[in-house]
Amino acid sequence: MDTFDVCVIGSGPGGYVAAIRAAQLGLNVAIIEKDKTLGGTCLNVGCIPSKALLSLSEYYYFAKTKFAENGLLVENLRFDLDKLMKKKDQVVHKLVKGVDFLMKKNGIEVFHGIGSLVDPQTVVIAEENGKEHRIKAKNIILATGSAPASLSFLPSYNDQIVDSTSALQFSSVPRSMAVIGAGAVGLELGSVWSRLGSKVYVIELLPRICPLMDHSVSSTLETFLRNQGIEFFLNTKIISATSNTNEVLLELVSGSKTYSLSVEKVLVAVGRIPYTHGLNLQQIGISTTKKGSVEVNAWWQTNFAHIYAIGDLIEGPMLAHRAQLEGIAVAEIIAGLRSPQLNYALIPSIIYTSPEAGGIGFTEEELQAAKRDYKKGVSKFSFNGRALAGDVGEGFVKILVDAKSDKILGIHGVGPVISELISMSTPLFLRKVSGVDFVSLPLAHPTLSEVLREAALDAYKRSIHS
Repeated sequence: MDTFDVCVIGSGPGGYVAAIRAAQLGLNVAIIEKDKTLGGTCLNVGCIPSKALLSLSEYYYFAKTKFAENGLLVENLRFDLDKLMKKKDQVVHKLVKGVDFLMKKNGIEVFHGIGSLVDPQTVVIAEENGKEHRIKAKNIILATGSAPASLSFLPSYNDQIVDSTSALQFSSVPRSMAVIGAGAVGLELGSVWSRLGSKVYVIELLPRICPLMDHSVSSTLETFLRNQGIEFFLNTKIISATSNTNEVLLELVSGSKTYSLSVEKVLVAVGRIPYTHGLNLQQIGISTTKKGSVEVNAWWQTNFAHIYAIGDLIEGPMLAHRAQLEGIAVAEIIAGLRSPQLNYALIPSIIYTSPEAGGIGFTEEELQAAKRDYKKGVSKFSFNGRALAGDVGEGFVKILVDAKSDKILGIHGVGPVISELISMSTPLFLRKVSGVDFVSLPLAHPTLSEVLREAALDAYKRSIHS
């Protein structure tokens, strides 16, 4: 029986990154993946293929709605859905091969099959051909991710009622589609098919979309998406769903009003749940929460000190970049290095619609609830030269600064490349940069990033361009 220093179960962003970092630190590492390809949900049926379709559909929609008014004349603009899907698959294939290469480069042994815990240090791998392989591991990292949540009152998934994986693989553009859930997945995939010609309805139980984001961000994003043709049913509950030959009939209720909605497809995007199938957690005695998350301490250890859990398996934001950070941290803990604890408040959250929306740090509502004094600065992209030059002058950036210490507390926004602007703002928080110091940074002109400095200037009533 083979013995490894580290066995990682799951090869998503958290798992494969943990394996690579452990191997870099001189540990003998095995990684187990139930699917035929490495990369997990994010790479195969999540983050990457959805961003490919988002980018391609955005190019098409931009050409359709803005080319002519900018003097760019295209006759008979159309798209080939088969080629769009082929391009998406090519991107996924290339990155999957890249993960394969990284495993070989770092000397990581890869096993394909369902990994199950036999005892606290033994893992059995059930291969697709029926064979089994057993390995021993001094340390085990559980990184099996999550699966789409379902709704018990809906019929089972089929060609008409689908999850996010199926919504990435439609062979034709749905005539109409209802999206249940106004979070990142629902809004992103709803945007893809809306741009390509589907009439999209978003149904949300709560009174606003992306409810965990800053309120001004979510309300502004909703306005933009409505203007793009997406219809919203907020504060609305689904009473029933009936599938017929060519349609799904939904019965909705909002307050005292009831609605009937007939659509070709229904996308269920109500979140995700930890994927623990086959791990044998209960048999081994690993503690879980009522929601099915694996319980861990501050060092990501389960109630067995040598068994760790990261990413979507544990409580917290289900984000690939969060899982990657945890994977690196756990690998360094196992190797005996001091690893800093993660500040989850400083993990960016992004919705990749067009315009994009996102934020990092405290929202304005959180600061108000905590009765914390703060300064607020806002800068609109409509005042930014680069945004206007590219005809993407939609949205704003908001910066929140502590009224006493001048430390930056939060940055939120809606607009072009918000994902990049928010992501690159992380060092401002980690280094505890003050708003006063930030406004003196020499940002290149003209760039979209100048909205950040302009927002900071506005917080001190020193705005130049707005």
